[in-house]
Amino acid sequence: MIYDYYRIFYYVAVYKSFSQAAKVLNNNQPNITRCMNILENELDCKLFLRS
Repeated sequence: MIYDYYRIFYYVAVYKSFSQAAKVLNNNQPNITRCMNILENELDCKLFLRS
C-alpha cells in the first residue's frame, strides 16, 4: 500500500497539483490529499508547501 502513496506523491510533484494528479490517476482530489497526509505522517515530515 505504501508503494501506491509514493506513486501518488510522484504524480502530485510532477503536475504540481493534487487535482491534476487525481485526474491522471483516475482518482479524486480528497482521496489524493488523504493519501498524502498518511504518507507525511508515516515519514514524519511535510512533503509539500500548501497555500
